[in-house]
Amino acid sequence: MLTLLFPVDTVVRSSLGGGLWRHMRNAGHLRRCGIATEFVALKCDLEPAFQEAMGFAVHVPRISSDLDLGRQRSALLKACYHRAAELPAGQRLVATDSCRNQWDTSAQVWRARWAGIPSYHGTSMYPGPMPASLRASLNLKLVAGSHFHGLKCILAQTEATARLLRSYFYLRRSKVQVLGNGVDCDQFQPVSAEQKRSLRVRLGLPAAGPIVLSVASVVPRKGINLLIKAWPAVLQSFPDATLVIAGSIGRRATFMDQGGQLDDYSRMIESLIAALPRPESVVLTRAEVTNVADYYQAADAFSLASEREGLPNVVLEAMACALPCVLTRYAGFPEDGEELGVEDRHFVAAERNEADLARAIAGVLTGRPEMGPQAREWMLQHQSKAVIMDRLGAALHRIARQ
Repeated sequence: MLTLLFPVDTVVRSSLGGGLWRHMRNAGHLRRCGIATEFVALKCDLEPAFQEAMGFAVHVPRISSDLDLGRQRSALLKACYHRAAELPAGQRLVATDSCRNQWDTSAQVWRARWAGIPSYHGTSMYPGPMPASLRASLNLKLVAGSHFHGLKCILAQTEATARLLRSYFYLRRSKVQVLGNGVDCDQFQPVSAEQKRSLRVRLGLPAAGPIVLSVASVVPRKGINLLIKAWPAVLQSFPDATLVIAGSIGRRATFMDQGGQLDDYSRMIESLIAALPRPESVVLTRAEVTNVADYYQAADAFSLASEREGLPNVVLEAMACALPCVLTRYAGFPEDGEELGVEDRHFVAAERNEADLARAIAGVLTGRPEMGPQAREWMLQHQSKAVIMDRLGAALHRIARQ
């Protein structure tokens, strides 16, 4: 059995981020592929029974809380390598996904490689913004490049990310492999009109009028402010429409270094909603939702106004539920025919401004009945969990044996 070790900041139920939750949901399938998943975290409140049912384990080593976040993450990586050293060669693999690129983590990666402990980096976010100055750019290429060259492999979620990593850090093509997220198309699927009405009642959402859903934490990168600023123009065409934002607001454990910034951003969002002609037309869940499939199935359209992404799982899930999706052109946006399909056939792309975003949302609400089913068919063929997980399992075994 291959053991896959992840260093992560926190494993706290109330603030499980999309990437971490995806790794947790993958654990059961990976176990069937002969891979055991273990997380090494600063904090965990998940019961052992829950961990066992999901197919993973969480270890919390003793790490001083007096250290800054970068040093804590470095200590977590060190704990992963200590755990890996206890396992037989060929049956251990360390992921460096959440580690900052700094000299001490790069040194750890190289020491582990010389000791026969392989590492890989699964990049779920499009890198950037890259430094503007030549000096800063050179420093990043030296520090991050040393880290990346010490790895056995980088698994990128998108072709856009792979292209940037290869060119910026001078990585050979085989070093960076592209592997999508995978979405459970049985869990995330369309429902009948009657089921949709029933879900709205259960979730406490308006029974009448179109619902536009966005699944995202209320943090600056996700562009919730842009979505709310565009909302009055949507209401002009659809006065009974409701915007539902499913995600946490305010400070959260997974953004420990952004506390003050999140406080200011949350207050701005509350002010923008209060200033709307119909403040009640925007619904905030205010916390991560465990029944996110219900929200997709209760909605009529989906929108994500993010500034920068890798391969957003929420978009894949919405498309699998046959929702027409309106996405702003974020940094890392895929080209036609890549991870999300073809623009204007499988999704709508809007420019990052209020007017264009509002027009695009109103456009899909006015009528694009063919888009949702076409999007789901694309997911079934190219991004289904069964296909991606088999590829991931094979890739991890291959990296561990290298």
